Amino acid sequence: GGSHKLGAQGPAGITDRGKETCTQCAHRVRRLVATRSPDVHRTAHLGAAAAVRIICTRRSRVNVLRGSRQSMRASALLIMAAMDISSTTALRCVIVPGNGCTGRVADANWYGWLERELRRDSPFREVVVPETMPDPVGAKESVWVPFMRDTLKVGADTVVVGHSSGAVAAMRLAEETPVAALVLVSACHTDLGDPGERAAGYYARPWRWDAIRANAGRIVQFHSDNDPFIPDTEARHVAENLQSEYSELPGRSHFFTPPFAECLEVCREIAASTT
Repeated sequence: GGSHKLGAQGPAGITDRGKETCTQCAHRVRRLVATRSPDVHRTAHLGAAAAVRIICTRRSRVNVLRGSRQSMRASALLIMAAMDISSTTALRCVIVPGNGCTGRVADANWYGWLERELRRDSPFREVVVPETMPDPVGAKESVWVPFMRDTLKVGADTVVVGHSSGAVAAMRLAEETPVAALVLVSACHTDLGDPGERAAGYYARPWRWDAIRANAGRIVQFHSDNDPFIPDTEARHVAENLQSEYSELPGRSHFFTPPFAECLEVCREIAASTT
């Protein structure tokens, strides 16, 4: 229950429609869902220590509901119930490769193997491996992060499996974008003195570890004790700052070849936890 002011403090283009009760908003959303309106867009992010923002979009009009944490949680629950959104919604999995995949991503390393195994036996509603990556060698942040967000549709319903440069890109994306989970393979936090890595743009500013932790529902990390490119000290630094579930596996190099049973198991576990 309760009422909330709409739109007055929102970004440009948001309309001010005075006040509207949570129940009225829920009824409106229920009607839109019942008619399968293509104009409905929903975002619901509930934080234990943060105010909740629910955005309901219809046509070009956006209403941002603001209020106390308690009343906003009530609004969120009403709207989510109306739209049949819950924490048990099946997740997506997006696999982001390391740099150097100049051909089909699924043909490289273990990416296609993991995709096939998850499609064969996992509760994920969708498993995505991009056909190719833009800027596959340079792997620039300015190219990869927008591609992940806008083309691969990584968001709050997505488990991101990132390898090497893909892991670094996933971390930068999660500084701004909520994700269901991060599975980081061969992650690092510096350019390791490599000019090409420096040019990619990920390492030119401090990492926002707190933001990544807040935006990722779960963080799992794999590294090898004999990685020829990324020292274990790099991965351990990432693990310490992200408070990840860290596994350092013996003799796996840079995780070039399938099978990758440990990654498969944790992905299935994450997917099953929401069903």
